[in-house]
Amino acid sequence: MTEILAASSIITPLVVGVTGLIKTQMKEYKLLPVINVIAGILLGVLYAMTLAPQDLAIYAWAGAVSGLAAGGLFDLGNSVIQSEE
Repeated sequence: MTEILAASSIITPLVVGVTGLIKTQMKEYKLLPVINVIAGILLGVLYAMTLAPQDLAIYAWAGAVSGLAAGGLFDLGNSVIQSEE
């Protein structure tokens, strides 16, 4: 579990950046949480394939956690922006 959370802390900013780029091309954000999780898993698997192929499952789970965290950060940002308006 510690490895998953440690890897997640590395992958989460990458997921936020990738989904931020994807968000600029979208009109509706309904699917953004799903895209966050998929991007997180893909980035986690790519990270594992380059640095630690024996830990592929750990980094895939870390990517999923990162995607969920990125979705939470997106929702938090939206609620702050909406409350200021």
